Amino acid sequence: MPSRLRWLAIAIFALANALNFMDRQILAALAPQLMQEFYLSNSGYGDVLLAFSLCYALSAPLAGLLIDRIGLTKGSSLAVGIWSLAGMATGWTSSLGGLMACRAALLAVEKAMTPGNTFGDVFDAHARTFEAHGLTRHRLN
Repeated sequence: MPSRLRWLAIAIFALANALNFMDRQILAALAPQLMQEFYLSNSGYGDVLLAFSLCYALSAPLAGLLIDRIGLTKGSSLAVGIWSLAGMATGWTSSLGGLMACRAALLAVEKAMTPGNTFGDVFDAHARTFEAHGLTRHRLN
């Protein structure tokens, strides 16, 4: 793969990861409004965050299987599509169950947008040591 395309691939994954990170933080910023709108106590809000965290943790192996089965390009494209639809649906939901379903979908596909072997597909072994792996381990996670 030409050098410019490699860096374009890294830039796309870095942007996707930055958007994912901001999206994960939005629940904390909106906590007072969400608690008021859905009549949640602090404990209820904690349960919602627990459900999201479990979904996020459990989806990582499944995302890896998806990428292994259908490939990086198709898997990442599918994940971005589902992530976008779930993000839009989040804005339209009016129930706690709907919010949880949309956020669960977001978190479930998020891991497929930053798969572990992305850099193995884009960079050769020599370039991976510094350019891809070293650069991104300090930024994206």
